Amino acid sequence: MKLKTYATKDLLSSDEYWRGLPASRAQHGPLAQDGLEEELRCIDIESFSAQFPAPEPQGSDVPPGAADGSGTTRSLYRSPRLIGERAHRFHFLDTHAVDYLQVDGNYVTIYVGNDRYVTRSTLKHLSDVLSPYDFLRIDRSVLLNLRQVDYVERLESGQFSFRLRRGQQLVSSRERSSAIARLLRSGVR
Repeated sequence: MKLKTYATKDLLSSDEYWRGLPASRAQHGPLAQDGLEEELRCIDIESFSAQFPAPEPQGSDVPPGAADGSGTTRSLYRSPRLIGERAHRFHFLDTHAVDYLQVDGNYVTIYVGNDRYVTRSTLKHLSDVLSPYDFLRIDRSVLLNLRQVDYVERLESGQFSFRLRRGQQLVSSRERSSAIARLLRSGVR
Protein backbone atom coordinates (compact mmCIF):
# COMPACT_ATOMS: atom_id res chain seq x y z
CA MET A 1 0.00 0.00 0.00
CA LYS A 2 1.37 3.42 -0.89
CA LEU A 3 0.30 6.67 0.63
CA LYS A 4 0.80 9.87 -1.27
CA THR A 5 1.54 13.20 0.29
CA TYR A 6 1.38 16.33 -1.79
CA ALA A 7 3.41 19.41 -1.02
CA THR A 8 3.87 22.62 -2.92
CA LYS A 9 7.42 23.86 -3.39
CA ASP A 10 8.50 27.29 -4.56
CA LEU A 11 11.02 26.24 -7.21
CA LEU A 12 12.48 29.68 -7.88
CA SER A 13 13.69 30.19 -4.32
CA SER A 14 15.15 26.79 -3.52
CA ASP A 15 18.35 25.38 -4.99
CA GLU A 16 18.34 22.51 -2.51
CA TYR A 17 15.31 21.09 -4.26
CA TRP A 18 17.14 20.77 -7.57
CA ARG A 19 20.22 19.14 -6.02
CA GLY A 20 18.23 16.02 -5.14
CA LEU A 21 16.79 15.53 -8.65
CA PRO A 22 18.29 13.44 -11.45
CA ALA A 23 20.81 15.33 -13.60
CA SER A 24 18.52 15.45 -16.64
CA ARG A 25 15.87 17.27 -14.65
CA ALA A 26 18.16 19.51 -12.57
CA GLN A 27 19.96 20.99 -15.56
CA HIS A 28 16.75 22.44 -16.99
CA GLY A 29 15.82 24.28 -13.81
CA PRO A 30 12.43 25.46 -12.68
CA LEU A 31 11.56 27.46 -15.79
CA ALA A 32 11.69 24.37 -17.99
CA GLN A 33 8.23 23.50 -16.70
CA ASP A 34 6.38 25.96 -19.00
CA GLY A 35 7.18 28.86 -16.66
CA LEU A 36 5.42 27.39 -13.66
CA GLU A 37 6.56 28.98 -10.44
CA GLU A 38 5.26 26.21 -8.22
CA GLU A 39 5.16 22.52 -8.77
CA LEU A 40 2.98 20.05 -7.01
CA ARG A 41 5.26 17.18 -6.26
CA CYS A 42 4.20 13.80 -5.06
CA ILE A 43 6.18 11.90 -2.46
CA ASP A 44 5.47 8.20 -2.21
CA ILE A 45 5.63 6.93 1.30
CA GLU A 46 5.87 3.20 1.73
CA SER A 47 3.61 1.89 4.43
CA PHE A 48 5.11 -0.18 7.16
CA SER A 49 2.68 -3.03 6.64
CA ALA A 50 5.50 -5.50 5.95
CA GLN A 51 7.19 -4.70 9.24
CA PHE A 52 4.06 -4.07 11.29
CA PRO A 53 1.08 -6.01 9.93
CA ALA A 54 -2.37 -4.65 10.68
CA PRO A 55 -4.11 -6.53 13.46
CA GLU A 56 -6.78 -8.95 12.35
CA PRO A 57 -10.28 -8.00 13.51
CA GLN A 58 -11.52 -10.12 16.36
CA GLY A 59 -14.58 -10.44 18.51
CA SER A 60 -18.06 -9.10 18.04
CA ASP A 61 -16.92 -5.71 16.68
CA VAL A 62 -16.17 -7.18 13.25
CA PRO A 63 -18.76 -6.30 10.62
CA PRO A 64 -19.50 -8.82 7.88
CA GLY A 65 -16.79 -8.81 5.19
CA ALA A 66 -14.23 -6.84 7.20
CA ALA A 67 -11.39 -9.09 6.11
CA ASP A 68 -10.95 -9.71 2.42
CA GLY A 69 -9.38 -12.77 0.84
CA SER A 70 -5.90 -11.25 0.55
CA GLY A 71 -5.35 -11.26 4.30
CA THR A 72 -5.59 -7.49 4.61
CA THR A 73 -8.31 -5.80 6.56
CA ARG A 74 -10.38 -2.78 5.83
CA SER A 75 -9.62 0.24 7.97
CA LEU A 76 -13.11 0.24 9.45
CA TYR A 77 -13.44 -3.07 11.21
CA ARG A 78 -14.58 -1.68 14.54
CA SER A 79 -18.18 -0.80 15.08
CA PRO A 80 -19.00 2.85 15.73
CA ARG A 81 -19.56 4.12 19.24
CA LEU A 82 -22.73 5.91 20.18
CA ILE A 83 -22.67 9.02 22.33
CA GLY A 84 -25.49 9.18 24.82
CA GLU A 85 -26.27 11.71 27.52
CA ARG A 86 -27.41 10.92 31.03
CA ALA A 87 -27.38 13.22 34.09
CA HIS A 88 -25.61 16.00 32.14
CA ARG A 89 -22.75 13.65 31.24
CA PHE A 90 -21.87 12.30 27.82
CA HIS A 91 -21.12 8.58 27.65
CA PHE A 92 -19.40 6.67 24.84
CA LEU A 93 -21.35 3.46 24.32
CA ASP A 94 -20.12 0.37 22.51
CA THR A 95 -22.74 -0.71 20.00
CA HIS A 96 -22.43 -4.40 20.87
CA ALA A 97 -23.67 -3.59 24.41
CA VAL A 98 -26.74 -1.65 23.22
CA ASP A 99 -30.02 -3.57 23.43
CA TYR A 100 -32.19 -1.26 21.33
CA LEU A 101 -32.90 2.36 20.47
CA GLN A 102 -36.35 3.94 20.65
CA VAL A 103 -37.74 7.28 19.54
CA ASP A 104 -38.88 9.51 22.39
CA GLY A 105 -40.23 12.80 21.00
CA ASN A 106 -37.34 14.77 19.48
CA TYR A 107 -34.80 12.43 21.04
CA VAL A 108 -33.72 8.82 20.68
CA THR A 109 -33.35 6.80 23.87
CA ILE A 110 -30.55 4.23 23.91
CA TYR A 111 -31.22 1.21 26.14
CA VAL A 112 -28.21 -0.61 27.59
CA GLY A 113 -29.42 -3.11 30.17
CA ASN A 114 -31.19 -1.10 32.87
CA ASP A 115 -29.49 2.15 31.81
CA ARG A 116 -31.00 4.72 29.45
CA TYR A 117 -29.14 7.37 27.48
CA VAL A 118 -30.49 10.14 25.26
CA THR A 119 -29.17 11.38 21.93
CA ARG A 120 -30.40 14.06 19.52
CA SER A 121 -29.64 12.01 16.42
CA THR A 122 -32.55 10.75 14.31
CA LEU A 123 -33.47 7.08 14.22
CA LYS A 124 -33.18 7.08 10.43
CA HIS A 125 -29.57 8.30 10.61
CA LEU A 126 -28.73 5.78 13.33
CA SER A 127 -30.39 3.02 11.32
CA ASP A 128 -28.29 3.85 8.26
CA VAL A 129 -25.07 3.89 10.29
CA LEU A 130 -25.77 0.80 12.40
CA SER A 131 -27.42 -1.55 9.88
CA PRO A 132 -24.06 -3.16 8.85
CA TYR A 133 -23.52 -4.00 12.53
CA ASP A 134 -26.61 -6.20 12.95
CA PHE A 135 -29.15 -3.53 13.88
CA LEU A 136 -32.63 -3.95 12.41
CA ARG A 137 -35.52 -1.54 12.38
CA ILE A 138 -38.51 -3.55 13.64
CA ASP A 139 -40.88 -0.61 14.03
CA ARG A 140 -40.85 2.98 12.86
CA SER A 141 -39.74 3.94 16.36
CA VAL A 142 -37.51 0.98 17.36
CA LEU A 143 -34.05 -0.04 16.16
CA LEU A 144 -33.01 -3.43 17.57
CA ASN A 145 -29.56 -4.93 18.07
CA LEU A 146 -29.93 -8.49 16.73
CA ARG A 147 -26.91 -9.61 18.75
CA GLN A 148 -28.93 -9.08 21.93
CA VAL A 149 -31.89 -11.20 20.78
CA ASP A 150 -32.40 -14.51 22.58
CA TYR A 151 -35.25 -15.74 20.36
CA VAL A 152 -38.01 -14.56 18.01
CA GLU A 153 -41.54 -15.87 17.78
CA ARG A 154 -44.27 -15.18 15.24
CA LEU A 155 -47.52 -13.81 16.63
CA GLU A 156 -50.95 -14.58 15.20
CA SER A 157 -51.36 -11.02 13.98
CA GLY A 158 -48.37 -11.40 11.63
CA GLN A 159 -46.07 -9.50 13.92
CA PHE A 160 -42.91 -10.82 15.53
CA SER A 161 -42.02 -10.81 19.21
CA PHE A 162 -38.33 -10.40 20.03
CA ARG A 163 -37.16 -11.64 23.45
CA LEU A 164 -33.86 -10.05 24.43
CA ARG A 165 -31.18 -11.70 26.56
CA ARG A 166 -31.82 -9.29 29.42
CA GLY A 167 -35.53 -10.12 29.50
CA GLN A 168 -37.12 -7.25 27.55
CA GLN A 169 -39.73 -8.10 24.94
CA LEU A 170 -40.25 -5.98 21.82
CA VAL A 171 -42.98 -6.43 19.20
CA SER A 172 -42.49 -5.49 15.57
CA SER A 173 -44.97 -3.61 13.43
CA ARG A 174 -46.95 -5.37 10.70
CA GLU A 175 -45.39 -3.09 8.08
CA ARG A 176 -41.92 -4.51 8.84
CA SER A 177 -43.04 -8.14 9.01
CA SER A 178 -42.09 -9.09 5.46
CA ALA A 179 -38.52 -7.77 5.85
CA ILE A 180 -38.15 -9.56 9.18
CA ALA A 181 -39.52 -12.81 7.71
CA ARG A 182 -37.03 -12.59 4.81
CA LEU A 183 -34.20 -12.13 7.28
CA LEU A 184 -35.31 -15.09 9.39
CA ARG A 185 -35.78 -17.34 6.35
CA SER A 186 -32.32 -16.56 5.02
CA GLY A 187 -30.83 -18.40 7.99
CA VAL A 188 -27.67 -16.28 8.03
CA ARG A 189 -26.97 -12.81 9.30
